[in-house]
Amino acid sequence: MLYDNFDIRILSAGEKGKYTIEANFGPLGRAVEPLEELSSDRGFADLNEKIASGRLLSKSGSDFMLLGEKLFRALFKGNVYYLWLQASSRTEASEDKGIRIRLSIDPPEMASLPWEFLFNPERKKFLAADPSTLLVRFLDQSTFPPIAPLTVWPSIQMLVVIPGGTGLDVEREKDLILDAVELLPEGTLNVEFLDGEVTLERLGDAITSKEVHILHYIGHGSFDKGRQEAFLYFNEKDGGEWVATTQLKHLLLAQDDLRLVVLNACQSAEVSSAKAFVGMAPALVAAGIPAVVAMQYPILDRDAVSFARNFYRSLCSGESVGQVDVAVTLARNRLLAYYPGSRGFATPVIYVRAEWGTLFTLPSNGSIKRGPDKSEKVDKSSRYRFYTTGMLEDELKSLKKRLEIVQRNLQVYLQRRDLMGLDTPPYVLTEIQRLEEEKASIQEEIQEVAAMLEKKKTDDGRSD
Repeated sequence: MLYDNFDIRILSAGEKGKYTIEANFGPLGRAVEPLEELSSDRGFADLNEKIASGRLLSKSGSDFMLLGEKLFRALFKGNVYYLWLQASSRTEASEDKGIRIRLSIDPPEMASLPWEFLFNPERKKFLAADPSTLLVRFLDQSTFPPIAPLTVWPSIQMLVVIPGGTGLDVEREKDLILDAVELLPEGTLNVEFLDGEVTLERLGDAITSKEVHILHYIGHGSFDKGRQEAFLYFNEKDGGEWVATTQLKHLLLAQDDLRLVVLNACQSAEVSSAKAFVGMAPALVAAGIPAVVAMQYPILDRDAVSFARNFYRSLCSGESVGQVDVAVTLARNRLLAYYPGSRGFATPVIYVRAEWGTLFTLPSNGSIKRGPDKSEKVDKSSRYRFYTTGMLEDELKSLKKRLEIVQRNLQVYLQRRDLMGLDTPPYVLTEIQRLEEEKASIQEEIQEVAAMLEKKKTDDGRSD
């Protein structure tokens, strides 16, 4: 499924408690509406506090719907709602089209609200758990070059960090992660652990000695209101240490292959830990990390396993490989289906700066391996020799989807070149050349697979 971006930005209107909503849907234009501070609604504030505290209000999830409806009616009103209806009608007319809602929220007090509970009362659905409606927190970082998906070969590398000295059962946390990823195709995801005495130096050594595409942290966090900075708990021989966001981001930004950071407040964590993770997430993305997933509440073990299992399965295999926003949405969808009375489905918050949500691709999805010598002539058709008709059809569909992503990324760079003119930096021109070569390669492979598919169908018909 391809998604059109529906951008919503919340800005301060200059007066305390007053805000402005700006919505933009490219093909249909822009809409603006005022927004009142939701905390002034006593019913909303009480409901939000009860859900955040972890008190179960109803097994059916009706209180989540009530909170989500209040959020929906505050955000989608007037001209913004009319634009939303037009956008929805446009995408619903096509089976392979969806909407990606990209929330950009400037005022911290509004960003801290749990927008992942957004509930459409007319359609009776939570937007964040609907596979046709992706919901992400988006940071438009025009100062950075656009993010092209990284071609990962031979497997996706994940480092799981579990500091000791936090009261966690480290072996149990390891088992939960391994249980979550055990159903992935063999060789797709390589998981390594950094546990015990975890220091910033040990983490630095671990991520510089080899490629790390996903960094998954399980532990505790803290937020210093005075300094307005979030911290993660690490530990040293003489006790624990709190690593600030600024320290962590400087370390991580040196890793070109790092695509995703996952910050997980364990079941035993305080609510303040989750707040710290949500506070750290946008700071890491603003500094250059392509995507961060953070838990805005402490999460039950059963919910954590379900989320990780479905999230990593979608992210690392299948048609949506590398699409982090799709993976989060599908995992939320499963949590809502399995545990409708739990806030687990709205616990994961995803912050991205990747324009279309795609972090990486795998060679099996039509991309070119990075390992072999580029001068070698690879006979691509040989890898499809024993494919069935169904397998070839799936491969053709994956190649076309990959081509769509490459074309979109190429368009971003071409637009930037046109805007910059003679001031265009060299990396833009280099990326344009690379994407044009990749586009041509994929188009060639599409022709080869299509020809083999046609031949296969003909041969199958003769055998019948």
